[in-house]
This record gives sequence, structure tokens and C-alpha cells, in this order.
Amino acid sequence: MPESPEPRAEGAHVDAKGAAESLMILDHGASLARDRLQPDDRQILVAWGLSWLIGFLTLWLTADEDGGSTVWGFVVFSVLLFAAAVFTAVHLGRRTAGIRGPSAVSGAIYGGTWIISFLAVFVINIRLSFTDLDSSVTAPVSFGLPVFVVGILYMAGAAIYRSIPQFVLGAWIVVALLLSLFAEMPTSYAVMGLAGGGAMLVTALVVHLLRGRASLGAS
Repeated sequence: MPESPEPRAEGAHVDAKGAAESLMILDHGASLARDRLQPDDRQILVAWGLSWLIGFLTLWLTADEDGGSTVWGFVVFSVLLFAAAVFTAVHLGRRTAGIRGPSAVSGAIYGGTWIISFLAVFVINIRLSFTDLDSSVTAPVSFGLPVFVVGILYMAGAAIYRSIPQFVLGAWIVVALLLSLFAEMPTSYAVMGLAGGGAMLVTALVVHLLRGRASLGAS
């Protein structure tokens, strides 16, 4: 009597199922490795969103009669932005520490660029505070310069990490800056704080929700 082919077919089905499960495990492991080695833009967005929102609202609430920032308001604003820049550089350094080759070099250079840029912004703003220029001139420059730097660096980071949301956010920051310049001081501070910092926090939430949905779909 000829043997039934059913056990062989069942065995082939089991092998195919096992292979599919193995591929899923390997893919999940690769995804976890990428998440640990690549920068988490959600953390960077939250750090910048909070420092931006608190910093600009501080400038707005403490502005003098001419719309310029007070000394301590400017100090709080500068410290918050510099702290966010340091956090970004440290985060990028830690995430790229286990990577070798061009990606590691790009991450290290990009992280250092944040610190160097904001050191320059801080020095420029300090120098402006000792000039005899009217606050109607110095105030837009003092708050516009760091905003412009952040927008440019976000778009540069989008090119490095191939992140469309990061590019859109960087472009939006620059557009919001241009719009805020047409508002009277100190209203520009509030506009920039809400439009810039608020947009960063909303973007962080959207990215978090999208990644959560993607991970659920993959599982």
C-alpha cells in the first residue's frame, strides 16, 4: 500500500511556519538594534519643545515696557536653549557610540555642531546686550538668531537621518520665525514659543503614536 503524502505536507507546512517565525524574530531583533543605535527624535523634540516653550514665554512675561527682554529673562532663555543643545549632543553621541564608519562620524559632527552653534549664538547675544542699539533692533536679533539656527540644524539633521518629519519641522520653525517678526514685541516671543515649542511637542507626540501603531502592526 502506498504511503500517504499527508505527513510530508504537514511537515513542510511546519517547516514553512518555523521559517516565517524565525524571520519575524530576526526582523524584530534588527528593529530593536536600529532603535538603540539611531537617535530618538522624540526625546530631542521634547527637550527642545519644553525649553523653547518655557524660554520664550519667560521672555514674553518678563519683557520691559519697550518690548525687550530683561536680563534675568534672557539668562533663563539662554540657559534653557544651551541645555537643550547639550542634551542633543550627548544623546547623539551615546546613540552613535556603538556605530563605526561614516555614520558615526556624521553623528559626532552633527552633535558637535549643536554645541558650537549655540556657543556662538550665546556670545553674539551677549555682545549685543552691551551695544547702544535700540531694543527694537536687538530684541528681534536676540531671539531670531537661535530660532534660525535650530531650524537650519533640524533640516540638516533630516538630510543626515533621512527624516521627513524632522525636515518639515525645521522648515516650519523658520516660517514661524518669519511670521513672528511681523508681530510687535513682546508678542513675537509668545508667537514663537507657542508656534515653535508647541509644534515640537505635538510632533513628538505624533511620532510616538505612529511608531506605537507600527510596532503593533509588526507584532
